[in-house]
Amino acid sequence: RSGESVGVALGTANLYRFMWSPHANAASAAHCARVFWITLGGIAFVVIAGSVGSWYIGRWRRNRELTRFCGVASIPASRAETALRAVLRRCRKQVKCRLAVVDSAIPYASASSAGLALRSYTIELSTVCINSLDDQELISVMAHEVAHCVSGDCRRHALLHCLGRLTCVGSAFVGTLEDSERAEFAADRTAIVELGSESDALRRSLLKMR
Repeated sequence: RSGESVGVALGTANLYRFMWSPHANAASAAHCARVFWITLGGIAFVVIAGSVGSWYIGRWRRNRELTRFCGVASIPASRAETALRAVLRRCRKQVKCRLAVVDSAIPYASASSAGLALRSYTIELSTVCINSLDDQELISVMAHEVAHCVSGDCRRHALLHCLGRLTCVGSAFVGTLEDSERAEFAADRTAIVELGSESDALRRSLLKMR
């Protein structure tokens, strides 16, 4: 028994000597650092996945709402579809756009991206917007919205919205980093120079939609 006691005592002493040695401290610190970074990476992944997922769910819901407006057989929709086809024929890049004509008393037109990695866009117009514009003005509005799609403004806007969710700031983050005035002027220039829009028709359409 005395021999066993001596062995246990020596083993305990060696264990304490190892625990307090520099090698043991370095191994423990490396393990703690590894656990910390793995935990931090997991939290970051969950936050990013949740933010991007919530954005995609929001876009999916909005696109589902607009689906019932796409391909509606009506005079405003047919006029808008004709104008969109005329603009896309002039566009040098292949752009996949679908049209959604919404029954609204507010004159508005907007373009949005279907996803961060997708080159598919939705151009949304209200019926009062279409009814208040002549053919050339409607083509100018379409050219302006297609210019936003071609230049990447829609995808940039979507990316900033995702980053805004990550920072818990939202639209304020988008408004801070997105130079919307520059983007609008650039879309007007692209519509006139590259997509064949008449400058006077574009000016008249902007005045009517104010």
